[in-house]
Amino acid sequence: LGPALNKDYRGLWTEIWIPILSLFMLGTVITLMDAKVIVGLDLFRVAGGIVFFAWLQSMTNVDHKTQFLPDIMTLPLMWLGLAWSVLQPGLTTPALAVQGAIVGYMSLWTLNKAFWVLRRKQGMGGGDLKLAAAIGAWVGPFGALMTIGLSSFVAIGMAILLLIARKNFLKFAYGPSLAVAGVAVYLFQPFLLYAVHNVT
Repeated sequence: LGPALNKDYRGLWTEIWIPILSLFMLGTVITLMDAKVIVGLDLFRVAGGIVFFAWLQSMTNVDHKTQFLPDIMTLPLMWLGLAWSVLQPGLTTPALAVQGAIVGYMSLWTLNKAFWVLRRKQGMGGGDLKLAAAIGAWVGPFGALMTIGLSSFVAIGMAILLLIARKNFLKFAYGPSLAVAGVAVYLFQPFLLYAVHNVT
């Protein structure tokens, strides 16, 4: 999807390094699962994670270079997340997937409206809101909130890097920050739930 929608990409490595890293990290999770370090994780979640990460990587590449997230990329990812919650009885049930999509969208919508009231400017585009909804469908309502919270810190880090590199802030895309945070939440969600289960 990345190269098809974004013709000025430089090198195929920009499209495949994150899926490769995702495979490695998910393989690590499978190893820990086999060693009984974590429980409640199955191959459906692993396979879904590969699709989820690769899709986010393509959208990150497009958003970074075009400052635009097309509906053809965000909406299918959301519907796929909802469908995946039905196919696999994992950490995110169908009810939680729907709640996650709503929480993800409405959280950014509220922040965007608040920014408009304060500054009379749009803080982010509709594609960012739909991306948050898509991520929420994969990680549930609490995961959506964690993604949005973490993405703010990721965005600050990216802004600092742009400042150091003296890049133009007018072309700063928020989608990559959401994608990175969504990947982190998806990966560490089993560990967090396992820790909470042991504490309680």
